[in-house]
Amino acid sequence: MANSLVANRTYQFMVNMTHRANPYLQASGYLLVKVENARSQKVAVGCVIATMCSRKGEFQYINPNTELALFSSLVNQTGLQNNITWNVYLGMMNSSSDTQNWSLFTEMDDYRDIWFFGANRSHFTATNELFLTYRNIKFWRFEVVYMSMTEKSSSALHFEINQPPKSGICSITPSNGTITTKFTVICKNWTDQDGIKDYSFYAWTTHVEQRVILGSTISSVFELLLPVGSGNASLVNVIVQIRDQLNSVTEANISAVSVVLTRTNIDSFIKAIKISSTVPSKHPLVELLSKNNSVLTGQVITTVSQVLNEMNTEIIRLGIQNIASIFVSPLGSREIPMVSFLYRLYVHEESVHLKIFIAFMEYIYLQSVHTTIER
Repeated sequence: MANSLVANRTYQFMVNMTHRANPYLQASGYLLVKVENARSQKVAVGCVIATMCSRKGEFQYINPNTELALFSSLVNQTGLQNNITWNVYLGMMNSSSDTQNWSLFTEMDDYRDIWFFGANRSHFTATNELFLTYRNIKFWRFEVVYMSMTEKSSSALHFEINQPPKSGICSITPSNGTITTKFTVICKNWTDQDGIKDYSFYAWTTHVEQRVILGSTISSVFELLLPVGSGNASLVNVIVQIRDQLNSVTEANISAVSVVLTRTNIDSFIKAIKISSTVPSKHPLVELLSKNNSVLTGQVITTVSQVLNEMNTEIIRLGIQNIASIFVSPLGSREIPMVSFLYRLYVHEESVHLKIFIAFMEYIYLQSVHTTIER
């Protein structure tokens, strides 16, 4: 094909591959080539996190709920000083030619350092607000231009929005329980053209940004333990993330459930560990740990740690309250022994609490080692 391409034109090259043994297995690949009558440097461009940009033909698949982080570099560094500019294009499908018509996104400057970061650097980031705001746009083109005093080079990646799983629901039963109650989450009717990859479960009480992961599974039915709820109703909020095979995610909020603290179970568990590092096999928490299920073990650790953290917060609150209530004597007067006593008491309580937490983690570790040896 030497000398057969005309300058200032864009050519699309396509290759079709068919499996020799099974002709029904086929794949296609595309490449767009713009011909310019000029010597230019080669520019490489790609996704910073490759797994978040799954390849699909001539496009990269991207999840609209995540940000896009790109990098660029000169393949053969010439030592010339380059100015870097990133451009964003919207793509509309041309049904007659089965190609995209690209239009420059003219509002890029308006959202600099809001949606777009690093527009004049080798690394560029576009937040998910771009894709969520323009939900009707399915195709995007991100182009980087390197320009020196004598040369201009560019490279681009084309993206197709990977639609997340849809049309399903998730529910949880029972609607209330304790920290040793096994709640069951059932997700059904979720569909995605790429197939469902897995389900991840999160819980939070007061602030969603403090949510903790409870586990992940390929099954649409999942048993889990929940941490103690907050407020008078002891409510816990549960979120399920449904992910497809190309890592596009959608979130399903489940009705809040009431989870109350059974301090007798926690207190007896802690007391037994403090005394002998052995807990009766019939204890509810020990029965859960004996299941040899790493997910359940992680949930027990999360639940007990939450209770211990709340106990520690209460110790700190009472310590500050007691110290703050002490009368401050005038300068030069005799020291009040009560100050020293209350401080020592606070330090002692903190030390005891720390030893409890260490004993708990040691117990969990020894249990896991024992389980491994048995296997």
